[in-house]
Amino acid sequence: MFLVVELLLLPLTKHVRFDWILRLLAAFLAGPVTLTAPHSGGPGLIVPALGIHAAFSLAFGWVFCRMEDTLPFWRAILFSLALGFGLYMFNFYVMTYVFPWWATVRGGATILAHLLFGVTTVLAHKGLGSIRLRPRVPSLEA
Repeated sequence: MFLVVELLLLPLTKHVRFDWILRLLAAFLAGPVTLTAPHSGGPGLIVPALGIHAAFSLAFGWVFCRMEDTLPFWRAILFSLALGFGLYMFNFYVMTYVFPWWATVRGGATILAHLLFGVTTVLAHKGLGSIRLRPRVPSLEA
């Protein structure tokens, strides 16, 4: 959901090409050379970008779930909004010292995407946590 929101909103709000966010993600591995390469949406760009995005999402999602695990649902929602905003601040105001090209997409669209990421982790975690994987076996004791 996070990547979809950014792919849809960034071209509208930042007037960047649709593939710009994919280039930014691929630049984690390949360096800033992907930002100046000729525009192409081929597998050489998309596969590493989606792999990096999936790895970060799984890692941060796991951390979010562990942190909000014991909270009641509505508190977990509020806490996840704060975590999403904190993740945005870390990514776009701390990590930009190492990856300065990420500063180009600071703003409302990326804040919204990070807030939605936080809420989505709660909904998935709390929702999946309520699903029983094995049916209850009735007790033989009477």
